[in-house]
Amino acid sequence: MKRVAIFDWDGVIIRDTAIIEYVRCLTDARVIKGKAYRRFLSRVDAYRNGHISYYTMLIELTSIYSEALTGKRVKKIRQTARRFIKENKDRLIYPHTPGLIGLFGEDWLKILVTGSRRIL
Repeated sequence: MKRVAIFDWDGVIIRDTAIIEYVRCLTDARVIKGKAYRRFLSRVDAYRNGHISYYTMLIELTSIYSEALTGKRVKKIRQTARRFIKENKDRLIYPHTPGLIGLFGEDWLKILVTGSRRIL
């Protein structure tokens, strides 16, 4: 049986601001409305200012993100995501990430938990 290494999407592999930048990209592409983006930012600010816990922020961000994308065209979301990754790929992943993942040998099952449906 393989051992499992799980990496979270919000700071171990991908810079913690990447999700905010991605939601901004979705807003700029008119995939989601500015109101959802402002709600998203208000929850991040509430966490940064100590008004809500990290866990609460993640739950609320996931809810806002999911609601904002409900009913949207998958093709448009996919195109926007691909453009975002292409334009930002050198800034999204921390410099130490490839080495960190490389520490886990072939006998490890590596799982990256992320909002992206594709490997960055």
